[in-house]
Amino acid sequence: MRLGIFLNHAIQIREGALLIERAEVTLIEELRSDGKNVLVFGIVDDGPELGGRLSLQGLSVRKLNLFPHRSALRILNYIWMLFLLPAWIGRCDHVYVFFPGHASRVAALWAVIGSVKYSFYVRGIWGGVSRKMTRIDEWLMKRSEFMIVTGKAFQRRLLQINPRVANEVPLLALYEKIKRRESRQQTSRPTRQMLFVGRLEASKGLHELLRATRLLVDWGFDEVQLRVVGSGAQRESDTLADIIDSLSLRSNVTLVGLVASGDQLAAEYENSDVFVFPSYYVEGFPRVYHEAMGFALPIVTCELPGTAGYLIHEHNCLYCQPRDPVDLAERIRWLIERPDHANRIGLQGFLDFKEEMNSFVHSSHGAQLLDLLRPERGRRE
Repeated sequence: MRLGIFLNHAIQIREGALLIERAEVTLIEELRSDGKNVLVFGIVDDGPELGGRLSLQGLSVRKLNLFPHRSALRILNYIWMLFLLPAWIGRCDHVYVFFPGHASRVAALWAVIGSVKYSFYVRGIWGGVSRKMTRIDEWLMKRSEFMIVTGKAFQRRLLQINPRVANEVPLLALYEKIKRRESRQQTSRPTRQMLFVGRLEASKGLHELLRATRLLVDWGFDEVQLRVVGSGAQRESDTLADIIDSLSLRSNVTLVGLVASGDQLAAEYENSDVFVFPSYYVEGFPRVYHEAMGFALPIVTCELPGTAGYLIHEHNCLYCQPRDPVDLAERIRWLIERPDHANRIGLQGFLDFKEEMNSFVHSSHGAQLLDLLRPERGRRE
Protein backbone atom coordinates (compact mmCIF):
# COMPACT_ATOMS: atom_id res chain seq x y z
CA MET A 1 0.00 0.00 0.00
CA ARG A 2 1.15 3.52 -0.81
CA LEU A 3 -0.03 5.73 2.03
CA GLY A 4 0.00 9.49 1.56
CA ILE A 5 0.31 11.73 4.62
CA PHE A 6 -0.76 15.34 4.18
CA LEU A 7 0.75 17.49 6.92
CA ASN A 8 -1.15 20.67 7.78
CA HIS A 9 1.94 22.50 9.00
CA ALA A 10 5.22 23.61 7.42
CA ILE A 11 7.96 21.00 7.24
CA GLN A 12 11.70 21.37 6.78
CA ILE A 13 14.19 19.42 4.71
CA ARG A 14 17.89 19.43 5.54
CA GLU A 15 20.47 17.40 3.59
CA GLY A 16 17.78 15.19 2.13
CA ALA A 17 16.20 14.39 5.51
CA LEU A 18 12.74 15.45 6.65
CA LEU A 19 12.62 17.40 9.91
CA ILE A 20 9.31 16.96 11.73
CA GLU A 21 7.90 16.56 15.23
CA ARG A 22 8.80 13.54 17.34
CA ALA A 23 5.22 12.20 17.28
CA GLU A 24 5.17 12.31 13.46
CA VAL A 25 8.53 10.56 13.18
CA THR A 26 7.32 7.80 15.50
CA LEU A 27 4.09 7.42 13.52
CA ILE A 28 5.81 7.23 10.12
CA GLU A 29 8.48 4.80 11.33
CA GLU A 30 5.80 2.45 12.65
CA LEU A 31 3.92 2.62 9.33
CA ARG A 32 7.08 1.90 7.35
CA SER A 33 8.02 -1.00 9.61
CA ASP A 34 4.65 -2.53 8.71
CA GLY A 35 5.57 -2.37 5.04
CA LYS A 36 3.66 0.76 4.07
CA ASN A 37 5.16 2.92 1.32
CA VAL A 38 4.76 6.35 2.90
CA LEU A 39 4.61 9.53 0.81
CA VAL A 40 4.55 12.86 2.67
CA PHE A 41 3.06 16.07 1.22
CA GLY A 42 3.65 19.47 2.76
CA ILE A 43 4.64 23.10 2.56
CA VAL A 44 8.42 23.34 2.97
CA ASP A 45 9.81 26.06 5.23
CA ASP A 46 13.30 27.01 4.03
CA GLY A 47 13.91 29.39 6.95
CA PRO A 48 16.12 28.84 10.02
CA GLU A 49 15.96 25.34 11.44
CA LEU A 50 13.25 24.98 14.06
CA GLY A 51 14.26 23.44 17.35
CA GLY A 52 12.76 20.30 18.82
CA ARG A 53 12.43 18.43 15.53
CA LEU A 54 13.79 15.02 14.60
CA SER A 55 15.36 13.89 11.34
CA LEU A 56 13.80 11.19 9.18
CA GLN A 57 15.85 9.70 6.35
CA GLY A 58 14.89 7.74 3.24
CA LEU A 59 11.37 9.11 2.91
CA SER A 60 9.53 10.30 -0.20
CA VAL A 61 8.56 13.94 0.35
CA ARG A 62 6.62 16.14 -2.08
CA LYS A 63 7.10 19.89 -1.74
CA LEU A 64 3.84 21.71 -2.46
CA ASN A 65 5.04 25.33 -2.48
CA LEU A 66 6.61 27.23 -5.36
CA PHE A 67 7.65 30.29 -3.34
CA PRO A 68 9.33 30.46 0.11
CA HIS A 69 6.87 29.78 2.90
CA ARG A 70 7.67 33.09 4.62
CA SER A 71 7.66 35.26 1.49
CA ALA A 72 5.10 37.88 0.48
CA LEU A 73 4.10 35.58 -2.39
CA ARG A 74 3.15 32.68 -0.13
CA ILE A 75 -0.53 33.11 -1.02
CA LEU A 76 0.37 31.91 -4.52
CA ASN A 77 1.57 28.64 -3.03
CA TYR A 78 -2.02 27.61 -2.43
CA ILE A 79 -2.84 28.15 -6.09
CA TRP A 80 0.23 26.13 -7.05
CA MET A 81 -0.88 23.41 -4.66
CA LEU A 82 -4.16 23.04 -6.53
CA PHE A 83 -2.23 21.89 -9.60
CA LEU A 84 0.17 19.58 -7.76
CA LEU A 85 -2.13 17.74 -5.37
CA PRO A 86 -4.27 15.81 -7.87
CA ALA A 87 -1.27 14.06 -9.41
CA TRP A 88 0.32 13.08 -6.11
CA ILE A 89 -2.90 12.05 -4.39
CA GLY A 90 -3.77 9.96 -7.42
CA ARG A 91 -0.66 7.86 -6.80
CA CYS A 92 -1.83 6.88 -3.31
CA ASP A 93 -4.10 4.09 -2.18
CA HIS A 94 -5.08 6.05 0.91
CA VAL A 95 -4.40 9.59 2.14
CA TYR A 96 -4.16 10.42 5.84
CA VAL A 97 -4.97 14.12 6.16
CA PHE A 98 -3.88 16.16 9.17
CA PHE A 99 -6.71 18.55 10.03
CA PRO A 100 -7.75 21.40 10.33
CA GLY A 101 -6.62 23.79 7.60
CA HIS A 102 -7.79 25.13 4.27
CA ALA A 103 -5.13 23.10 2.45
CA SER A 104 -6.34 20.00 4.32
CA ARG A 105 -9.83 20.52 2.96
CA VAL A 106 -8.43 20.87 -0.56
CA ALA A 107 -6.45 17.63 -0.16
CA ALA A 108 -9.55 15.75 1.01
CA LEU A 109 -11.64 17.20 -1.83
CA TRP A 110 -9.10 16.04 -4.41
CA ALA A 111 -9.20 12.58 -2.83
CA VAL A 112 -12.99 12.56 -3.28
CA ILE A 113 -12.71 13.72 -6.91
CA GLY A 114 -10.02 11.14 -7.63
CA SER A 115 -11.89 8.31 -5.83
CA VAL A 116 -8.97 7.84 -3.43
CA LYS A 117 -9.75 6.68 0.09
CA TYR A 118 -8.87 9.19 2.80
CA SER A 119 -9.11 9.66 6.54
CA PHE A 120 -8.52 12.49 8.99
CA TYR A 121 -6.22 13.06 11.93
CA VAL A 122 -8.06 15.81 13.81
CA ARG A 123 -5.85 17.63 16.28
CA GLY A 124 -7.24 21.16 16.38
CA ILE A 125 -10.46 23.10 16.13
CA TRP A 126 -12.30 23.53 12.88
CA GLY A 127 -14.32 26.36 11.41
CA GLY A 128 -12.11 29.20 12.67
CA VAL A 129 -12.52 30.99 15.97
CA SER A 130 -16.24 30.25 16.09
CA ARG A 131 -15.40 26.55 16.55
CA LYS A 132 -18.43 25.75 14.42
CA MET A 133 -18.08 23.04 11.84
CA THR A 134 -18.72 24.15 8.28
CA ARG A 135 -20.95 22.13 5.98
CA ILE A 136 -17.98 21.18 3.81
CA ASP A 137 -16.08 19.95 6.89
CA GLU A 138 -19.03 17.84 8.01
CA TRP A 139 -19.49 16.45 4.49
CA LEU A 140 -15.81 15.54 4.19
CA MET A 141 -15.72 13.96 7.63
CA LYS A 142 -18.84 11.95 6.93
CA ARG A 143 -17.24 10.56 3.75
CA SER A 144 -13.88 9.78 5.37
CA GLU A 145 -13.01 6.15 6.02
CA PHE A 146 -12.32 6.93 9.67
CA MET A 147 -10.87 9.59 11.97
CA ILE A 148 -8.30 9.59 14.75
CA VAL A 149 -8.70 12.56 17.07
CA THR A 150 -6.84 14.15 19.97
CA GLY A 151 -9.06 13.86 22.99
CA LYS A 152 -12.39 12.45 24.05
CA ALA A 153 -14.13 15.79 23.52
CA PHE A 154 -13.43 15.64 19.78
CA GLN A 155 -14.30 11.95 19.69
CA ARG A 156 -17.72 12.47 21.28
CA ARG A 157 -18.59 15.24 18.88
CA LEU A 158 -17.36 13.54 15.71
CA LEU A 159 -18.99 10.20 16.49
CA GLN A 160 -22.23 11.99 15.66
CA ILE A 161 -20.95 12.34 12.09
CA ASN A 162 -18.89 9.22 11.49
CA PRO A 163 -19.12 5.92 13.44
CA ARG A 164 -15.39 5.17 13.06
CA VAL A 165 -13.66 7.68 15.34
CA ALA A 166 -10.77 6.68 17.61
CA ASN A 167 -9.33 8.72 20.46
CA GLU A 168 -5.59 8.93 19.76
CA VAL A 169 -3.26 6.96 22.01
CA PRO A 170 -0.98 9.73 23.30
CA LEU A 171 2.71 9.50 22.47
CA LEU A 172 4.33 9.53 25.88
CA ALA A 173 8.07 8.96 25.87
CA LEU A 174 7.79 8.89 29.66
CA TYR A 175 4.97 6.35 29.86
CA GLU A 176 7.16 3.42 30.92
CA LYS A 177 8.62 5.58 33.69
CA ILE A 178 5.14 6.67 34.75
CA LYS A 179 3.89 3.06 34.87
CA ARG A 180 6.73 2.09 37.23
CA ARG A 181 6.01 4.83 39.73
CA GLU A 182 3.32 5.41 42.30
CA SER A 183 1.46 8.69 42.66
CA ARG A 184 3.11 10.84 45.29
CA GLN A 185 0.91 11.54 48.27
CA GLN A 186 2.25 14.75 49.87
CA THR A 187 -0.52 16.50 51.76
CA SER A 188 1.31 19.62 52.84
CA ARG A 189 4.04 20.20 50.26
CA PRO A 190 4.10 23.91 49.38
CA THR A 191 3.71 24.91 45.75
CA ARG A 192 6.99 26.59 44.84
CA GLN A 193 8.32 24.91 41.72
CA MET A 194 6.34 25.74 38.58
CA LEU A 195 6.94 23.90 35.29
CA PHE A 196 6.11 24.70 31.68
CA VAL A 197 6.87 22.18 28.90
CA GLY A 198 6.18 23.00 25.27
CA ARG A 199 7.23 24.97 22.24
CA LEU A 200 8.44 28.48 22.95
CA GLU A 201 5.64 30.36 21.27
CA ALA A 202 3.67 33.36 22.49
CA SER A 203 0.38 31.53 21.83
CA LYS A 204 1.33 28.98 24.49
CA GLY A 205 0.79 31.75 27.04
CA LEU A 206 4.45 32.12 27.96
CA HIS A 207 4.46 35.91 28.05
CA GLU A 208 1.46 35.89 30.38
CA LEU A 209 3.13 33.24 32.54
CA LEU A 210 6.22 35.41 33.01
CA ARG A 211 4.07 38.37 34.00
CA ALA A 212 2.08 36.16 36.38
CA THR A 213 5.36 35.06 37.97
CA ARG A 214 6.26 38.73 38.51
CA LEU A 215 2.91 39.29 40.20
CA LEU A 216 3.46 36.32 42.52
CA VAL A 217 6.83 37.74 43.57
CA ASP A 218 5.25 41.15 44.11
CA TRP A 219 2.57 39.51 46.29
CA GLY A 220 5.27 38.15 48.60
CA PHE A 221 5.86 34.69 47.13
CA ASP A 222 9.56 35.36 46.53
CA GLU A 223 10.41 31.65 46.63
CA VAL A 224 8.47 30.70 43.47
CA GLN A 225 10.55 29.26 40.67
CA LEU A 226 9.52 28.73 37.05
CA ARG A 227 11.35 26.31 34.78
CA VAL A 228 10.55 26.61 31.06
CA VAL A 229 11.37 23.43 29.13
CA GLY A 230 11.20 23.52 25.34
CA SER A 231 12.62 25.06 22.21
CA GLY A 232 11.45 27.24 19.36
CA ALA A 233 12.54 29.93 16.98
CA GLN A 234 15.52 31.97 18.14
CA ARG A 235 13.52 35.19 18.00
CA GLU A 236 11.01 33.81 20.51
CA SER A 237 13.78 32.70 22.88
CA ASP A 238 15.31 36.17 22.64
CA THR A 239 11.93 37.77 23.35
CA LEU A 240 11.44 35.61 26.45
CA ALA A 241 14.92 36.51 27.70
CA ASP A 242 14.16 40.20 27.19
CA ILE A 243 10.88 39.93 29.14
CA ILE A 244 12.66 38.10 31.97
CA ASP A 245 15.22 40.91 32.17
CA SER A 246 12.61 43.66 31.98
CA LEU A 247 10.64 42.06 34.82
CA SER A 248 13.76 41.40 36.92
CA LEU A 249 13.01 37.67 37.07
CA ARG A 250 16.45 36.18 36.48
CA SER A 251 16.51 34.68 39.97
CA ASN A 252 13.02 33.19 39.56
CA VAL A 253 12.90 31.90 35.96
CA THR A 254 15.11 29.36 34.19
CA LEU A 255 14.95 28.78 30.44
CA VAL A 256 16.01 25.13 30.38
CA GLY A 257 15.82 24.66 26.60
CA LEU A 258 15.09 21.42 24.80
CA VAL A 259 15.32 18.30 26.96
CA ALA A 260 16.04 15.26 24.79
CA SER A 261 16.70 12.80 27.61
CA GLY A 262 13.68 10.98 29.01
CA ASP A 263 15.37 10.72 32.41
CA GLN A 264 16.00 14.46 32.49
CA LEU A 265 12.45 15.29 31.44
CA ALA A 266 11.06 12.91 34.06
CA ALA A 267 13.22 14.67 36.66
CA GLU A 268 11.74 18.03 35.65
CA TYR A 269 8.25 16.70 36.36
CA GLU A 270 9.33 14.91 39.55
CA ASN A 271 10.90 18.04 40.99
CA SER A 272 7.94 20.30 40.23
CA ASP A 273 4.87 21.16 42.27
CA VAL A 274 2.52 22.53 39.61
CA PHE A 275 2.32 22.34 35.82
CA VAL A 276 1.36 25.64 34.20
CA PHE A 277 0.32 25.67 30.54
CA PRO A 278 -1.80 28.78 29.80
CA SER A 279 -2.00 28.09 26.06
CA TYR A 280 -4.61 29.77 23.89
CA TYR A 281 -3.36 28.12 20.71
CA VAL A 282 -6.11 26.30 18.77
CA GLU A 283 -5.02 22.77 19.61
CA GLY A 284 -6.63 19.56 20.73
CA PHE A 285 -5.32 17.77 23.83
CA PRO A 286 -1.57 18.42 24.17
CA ARG A 287 0.64 15.50 25.18
CA VAL A 288 2.07 17.49 28.10
CA TYR A 289 -1.26 17.33 29.93
CA HIS A 290 -0.97 13.55 30.07
CA GLU A 291 2.64 13.77 31.22
CA ALA A 292 1.78 16.18 34.03
CA MET A 293 -1.18 14.02 35.10
CA GLY A 294 1.06 10.96 35.04
CA PHE A 295 3.31 12.67 37.59
CA ALA A 296 0.32 13.78 39.71
CA LEU A 297 0.94 17.50 39.18
CA PRO A 298 -1.96 19.91 39.54
CA ILE A 299 -2.47 21.67 36.21
CA VAL A 300 -3.24 25.33 35.62
CA THR A 301 -4.30 25.93 32.03
CA CYS A 302 -6.79 27.61 29.71
CA GLU A 303 -9.83 25.70 28.52
CA LEU A 304 -9.15 24.33 25.04
CA PRO A 305 -11.50 22.63 22.55
CA GLY A 306 -9.99 19.23 23.32
CA THR A 307 -10.17 19.48 27.11
CA ALA A 308 -13.95 19.75 27.47
CA GLY A 309 -15.38 17.04 29.71
CA TYR A 310 -11.97 15.62 30.63
CA LEU A 311 -10.08 18.41 32.37
CA ILE A 312 -12.56 19.77 34.89
CA HIS A 313 -12.04 22.92 36.94
CA GLU A 314 -11.20 22.21 40.61
CA HIS A 315 -11.47 18.47 39.92
CA ASN A 316 -8.26 17.61 38.07
CA CYS A 317 -7.11 21.11 37.01
CA LEU A 318 -7.63 24.83 37.49
CA TYR A 319 -8.73 26.86 34.49
CA CYS A 320 -7.57 30.42 33.98
CA GLN A 321 -8.65 33.05 31.49
CA PRO A 322 -6.56 33.22 28.30
CA ARG A 323 -4.17 36.16 27.89
CA ASP A 324 -4.82 37.24 31.50
CA PRO A 325 -1.68 37.18 33.70
CA VAL A 326 -3.61 38.44 36.74
CA ASP A 327 -6.12 35.59 36.64
CA LEU A 328 -3.30 33.13 35.99
CA ALA A 329 -1.38 34.40 39.02
CA GLU A 330 -4.53 34.14 41.15
CA ARG A 331 -4.98 30.48 40.21
CA ILE A 332 -1.39 29.66 41.08
CA ARG A 333 -1.70 31.56 44.38
CA TRP A 334 -4.82 29.52 45.16
CA LEU A 335 -2.69 26.38 44.94
CA ILE A 336 0.17 27.90 46.95
CA GLU A 337 -2.17 28.80 49.79
CA ARG A 338 -4.02 25.45 49.70
CA PRO A 339 -1.42 22.65 49.47
CA ASP A 340 -3.98 20.00 50.44
CA HIS A 341 -6.22 21.06 47.55
CA ALA A 342 -3.23 21.12 45.21
CA ASN A 343 -2.38 17.56 46.18
CA ARG A 344 -5.99 16.43 45.74
CA ILE A 345 -6.25 17.94 42.25
CA GLY A 346 -2.93 16.36 41.24
CA LEU A 347 -3.94 12.96 42.58
CA GLN A 348 -7.29 13.09 40.78
CA GLY A 349 -5.49 13.90 37.54
CA PHE A 350 -3.24 10.88 38.08
CA LEU A 351 -6.25 8.60 38.62
CA ASP A 352 -8.04 9.95 35.54
CA PHE A 353 -4.88 9.47 33.48
CA LYS A 354 -4.52 5.84 34.59
CA GLU A 355 -8.15 5.12 33.78
CA GLU A 356 -7.82 6.56 30.27
CA MET A 357 -4.55 4.76 29.47
CA ASN A 358 -6.03 1.46 30.63
CA SER A 359 -8.97 1.95 28.25
CA PHE A 360 -6.90 1.90 25.06
CA VAL A 361 -6.95 -1.23 22.91
CA HIS A 362 -3.87 -0.23 20.90
CA SER A 363 -0.38 0.65 22.03
CA SER A 364 0.20 3.68 19.80
CA HIS A 365 -1.20 6.08 17.20
CA GLY A 366 0.53 4.02 14.52
CA ALA A 367 -1.08 0.80 15.73
CA GLN A 368 -4.49 2.50 15.66
CA LEU A 369 -3.97 3.73 12.12
CA LEU A 370 -2.74 0.36 10.85
CA ASP A 371 -5.74 -1.37 12.41
CA LEU A 372 -8.22 1.11 10.93
CA LEU A 373 -6.62 0.76 7.50
CA ARG A 374 -7.75 -2.86 7.59
CA PRO A 375 -11.50 -2.65 6.83
CA GLU A 376 -12.33 -5.82 8.66
CA ARG A 377 -10.41 -4.72 11.75
CA GLY A 378 -11.52 -1.12 12.29
CA ARG A 379 -12.37 -0.67 15.95
CA ARG A 380 -13.48 2.26 18.00
CA GLU A 381 -11.62 3.34 21.13
